[in-house]
Amino acid sequence: MTELFLSGLLLGASNGVAPGPLSNLIISKTITHGKKEGFFLALAPFASDVFIISIAYFLVKGSEYLVWINTLIPFIGAGFISYLAILGLKASSVHSTDLLDYKFKDAVLVNLLNPYPYLFWVFVGVPLIVNSSYPVFFLLGFYSCFMAIKFLIIWLVDLGLKNRTMKIKQRVNQVLSISLFYFTYKLIMMGVENL
Repeated sequence: MTELFLSGLLLGASNGVAPGPLSNLIISKTITHGKKEGFFLALAPFASDVFIISIAYFLVKGSEYLVWINTLIPFIGAGFISYLAILGLKASSVHSTDLLDYKFKDAVLVNLLNPYPYLFWVFVGVPLIVNSSYPVFFLLGFYSCFMAIKFLIIWLVDLGLKNRTMKIKQRVNQVLSISLFYFTYKLIMMGVENL
């Protein structure tokens, strides 16, 4: 039990600090709407991971279906992340008066269409807990540390940008939106490699 919990803590911490499309959305939301809204968006994995872990469990038990995830999901995810990047660039342009406003559903979709959570749960998470008597200890350790790290990042971003001008916040959001294209590229390359 203790080993599972500690494994969950360590893996939750490493996943919590890892950069990715969801982290970009959370930081953008925090910059434009404050830490409370950022915290809300950070809860998206609770809505998406039940599905992702279920799929991962199914794939671990029937590994011939793994090709589907490795090929299809990266392309769909790349398209959706590109769409969000374009929205972000439009909303953060100097002439725009609109605030970038990613919704909770956007964060859930980003997580569902990102192959990395599937790969983590297929190759690491589910194999650690599939034959365990107490898988809840791993999940408790993983999500408590994952969320603590995300909340700490949100708090630091909010603290660092609290008294900054809108122009600076727009520039930071532009950089974050452009960086989403990097994740689009990575997902397309992942899909192409798996064709």
